Amino acid sequence: PRSIQSNNLAQLQHSPALKPKNDSQSQSHKIMPTQSTSSQKINDIITVVATVFDVPPYAILSRKRPALLATARLVAMALTRELTWYSLAEIGEHFAGRDHGSVIHATKRLPQIEADPRYAPLVRASRIQLANQAQVSNTSVQTLQFSSKFLKSSLHQISGCTYSLSP
Repeated sequence: PRSIQSNNLAQLQHSPALKPKNDSQSQSHKIMPTQSTSSQKINDIITVVATVFDVPPYAILSRKRPALLATARLVAMALTRELTWYSLAEIGEHFAGRDHGSVIHATKRLPQIEADPRYAPLVRASRIQLANQAQVSNTSVQTLQFSSKFLKSSLHQISGCTYSLSP
């Protein structure tokens, strides 16, 4: 659990979304390229929620519990549960080694948070940004599928042979 927590924290600390707002902040938050991993979707959700709630993404993985930060963490956990196929335990592990009960708690608290006038616009904005990201991603997949069909058609016209491209 500790190594997973450290890996996720390191990955988020080097995320482009973590560039300090002014140069007087620590140099430990330099932008570095990250590898695409299976947890990239979770990191995307954390980054969007952190941006909307105006907290640093790495703070969402911390053990700190100020109200705004704890609420952002709950929203990020609940949206991760809602938008991905990760198990409760996998989501909890990603969020600094928390257990599945923390994710269940976040999921149950989300409607309450969405009803709070202080946080409702932030949750709504997070959902909209995540939906926009998913739409862009789906558009890219559709473009690739179209390109694949176009390529097959062109190859057939040129050679008169039928080609099968793996999906």
